[in-house]
Amino acid sequence: MKQLKRARLGHAALAALLLAFGIFMWPARLGGDMYYVMLTGPSMEPHFHLGDLVLVRRASVYQPGEAVLYMHPKIGFVFHRIAGFDKQGRFILRGDNNAWDDPYHPSREEIMGVFVARVPRLGQMLQSIRTPGVIALLVVLSAVFLFTAPADEDETLP
Repeated sequence: MKQLKRARLGHAALAALLLAFGIFMWPARLGGDMYYVMLTGPSMEPHFHLGDLVLVRRASVYQPGEAVLYMHPKIGFVFHRIAGFDKQGRFILRGDNNAWDDPYHPSREEIMGVFVARVPRLGQMLQSIRTPGVIALLVVLSAVFLFTAPADEDETLP
């Protein structure tokens, strides 16, 4: 009886841990606070590398020195470090590998989040999986598994 209670308590604790982890990691596109970014350039070398997957989380305050993700109106997502503020209070950003500041200075609303974690080379691997050939193969394999499921032995055709 005690083992059963321990097992249930263990399962409940694991479920709570997974739920908390899921809420923390829930993607922003699905209503969460986490952005997943695949780095496509060398501007943040030597700390971040081409092909890394970077996790960025929304925050209420952003400070100089923090690596953040922002939306540039013409080129899209940019992952750079806050270097300071301009006269209008907008952020001045710079890539770690750049000797110049970004010409565009985003506002607080345009900053999408601050760096949380980096997974080396995972972005590069995910990018290779997103090719049309791999997607087609996954669709075919899924169809094979769905349509060739074994019938129950009790079910017989009349």
